[in-house]
Parts: sequence; structure tokens; C-alpha cells
Amino acid sequence: MSDGEPALTLRQRIGPLEVSRLKGPFILWLLLCTPVVLGAMWAPEPADQELKPHHLRLEYTDPLERAMWLGADWFLRDQNIDGSFRYQYDLATDSYSAEENIIRQAGSAYSLAYLCGHTGEPDHCRAAERSLGFLKGQLVRDDSGAYVRHYSVAATGATALSLVAFAIYQLSTGSTEHQEDMAAMARHVMAMQRSNGSFDGYYKIGWFFNWDRHASVYSGEAMYALALMYRLTGEPAYRSAYDRALPWYVDFWDDAPDTMFYAWGAKAGYHMYLATGNASYADLTFTMTDWIVRLQNRNEAHEGYGSYHYEVSIGSATYSEGVGDSLYLAAALNDTQRVDTYSQALNLSVRSILKLQVDPELAATSPRPLRALGGFRSRLTDTTVRIDHTQHAITAFMRQLKWDSGEFDVEPEMN
Repeated sequence: MSDGEPALTLRQRIGPLEVSRLKGPFILWLLLCTPVVLGAMWAPEPADQELKPHHLRLEYTDPLERAMWLGADWFLRDQNIDGSFRYQYDLATDSYSAEENIIRQAGSAYSLAYLCGHTGEPDHCRAAERSLGFLKGQLVRDDSGAYVRHYSVAATGATALSLVAFAIYQLSTGSTEHQEDMAAMARHVMAMQRSNGSFDGYYKIGWFFNWDRHASVYSGEAMYALALMYRLTGEPAYRSAYDRALPWYVDFWDDAPDTMFYAWGAKAGYHMYLATGNASYADLTFTMTDWIVRLQNRNEAHEGYGSYHYEVSIGSATYSEGVGDSLYLAAALNDTQRVDTYSQALNLSVRSILKLQVDPELAATSPRPLRALGGFRSRLTDTTVRIDHTQHAITAFMRQLKWDSGEFDVEPEMN
């Protein structure tokens, strides 16, 4: 545009039709974001809770054991009265984020349920129960079963991962009090399965449309949930749905390996083997994990040594969970070569993740240290701790600790 020419309006530059097309996405964005902004205006900040002496186990010589307890204590202090968790805390500004993510709330419940089974600590089990109660309050029932809805969105991952949390809690405690809700959620997950065996990432609710049909979105969570439900109940429908999905995702991985799918999908094969004794369920898990471990940074002179990224990153924790279950599966099948490879990879990665925890020294730099102590950052330069970062880290640590103690399942239950 030359000097002196009048500026064109947006409508003049791109035309009336294109402007009208912008209105729909903008309105959708506004509807989705407004509740978050309003929530930030009224959400009260939780009061700090004192550490109980038996939780602050700094005397542990094993750094993983100590880190796991510190991370668990962070969750206990971060939990709200309704069972949910404050999403993110910034050490530098002493402030909580207004952002929210229901899928990561479900992941936190899963981590606490796993922790309950690992430690048997009553406070861990009570926190898991409260978080499951929060998720239960988000359930909506319809002809598809029961699904977790957050504002106007019902992601398959929210329902599937909530179901995983309930299932792990049942495996950890033997409690069957949630079976009716679990069955309803499982029906919904199966209702999200397409005719080709893959899963839709989002459920259509009224005006809300499925904007992302990419097959890896929440499919790993769906398969993990079905595997756990089959292990717990032996219900043929769950195995049938899993078996319909498996060939599609084998081809999907062969075509383009996807770390979004690996993070949860690798665990599914381990539990299907435990449920059936069928070693063929290990094939996809091993194929994926063989690929993942080759990504690991093995340069001992580099700061990122042991990470699955160039730098130390919390993303390594999500992969470590899958590597841990793959390691148990390899041990169950007496695959000594994979046991050696996976055990080394797991040990290196969890030692790398340790660097991301807010220890007492770093927490002391915050105005309110207890809000940060034990939480995990995404990388070394980050000043925020978040529920999903802490969830993945302590669950990865438990995978290593179970391996060290030999307290993991290897005998199939043969449903």
C-alpha cells in the first residue's frame, strides 16, 4: 500500500464470505474460554497444609523413593475440597493458573490410585477416593453410557482415562463399589469405536462438532481402559472391542509411529497379556517400545543424558511409564534381551526426570515453599509445577521401584 492510500478494512481485504467464516470459530473459542476466565475471577486459593512427619521422608537413601513421597505429598497439598487439583503453580510469581484440563485431572486420579496400591498409605488412598469422587461428579449419562463432560467438550480421553483411574483403584484396593459407573463409561468408550476399529477423539454433543478425527488422539487411553476392564471382569465385549482395534493400530504405527498413542497404548498390551496369557498381545507393545528406546539420549557428556529428548524434559516420564510396563511384559515372557534393554532405558530416564523435581532448596526460593515442594517442572528452566508433570513423574518412579523390588504382576489370570 502506498503512502496516502486509505487503509482497507478486514472485509475489504478478504471479502464478506471469508469474514463470515471467521465468526463460527471465534464464537466457539469464546464459548469455550469464557468459563475459564470467569473461573479465574472467583476461584479461591487453597491454604497451605503442613507436611505430616511420616510423609516428608528425606531420610530415604534411594532418591527415587524420596522423590516419589515428595511428589505424593505435593498432590495431597494441592487437592481441593471437591477432590480436584489446582492445575498449575508458578514459583516465581506465587500464583496459580486459571487454566484447567479435565483429562489431566483424570490422570492425577490414576496416579493416586496407582500410588495407593504401591504404598498402602491411607492418605494416598483417601486422596484417590476424593479425586474419583470429583470425576464421578462430571459424568453425564445418555444412550451411549456415561461420559465425562467438561464445559461443552466431551473428549474420549477424559472418559477413558477416568475409567482407567477407577480400574486401577479397584486393582489397588479390591473395591467394587464403582462397578456400575465403570461399566457405563466402558459402554461409552466402545460407542466411540468406528467401524474400522479406530476411535473417535471427541463425542458429538448438540451443537458441538468433532473438530479432530486424528486417530491417535486418546486412542491409547481407550485401549488401555478396555484392557483393564477385560482384566477385571472377563466380559467378552471388552476383548472383542480391543481385538477389533488392534489390527488398525498395528497398521497405524507401522505407517507413522506416534508418541501420543504410545504414552498409554503400550500399557494396554501388558494388561491384555495378564488377562489372557496370549503372548500375541505383546507384539504391538514391544514394537512400539523398541522404537521409543532408540530415541533416548545416550550421550553421557550431555545434560540431557537419559532423556527421550535433547534436553531434560518431563515428556520422558510419559514414555518411562510405557517402558516400565513393557519391561514387566518382557520379564513375564522371559525375553531376556528386551529385559536388558528396557531396564537400562527405564533406569536412565527416571534418573533424568529426578532433576525436574522442586526439592527443598529450590522450594525455599518461592514465597510459599509448600506450594511448590515435590512438584515437577516441564524442563530445568521452567518455574511452574503442574499436575500432569507430577503425575507422570511419580508414576514412572513407581514403575522403577516395582521393578527393583520385584513386586509386579507376571502371571496371567486367563480370563
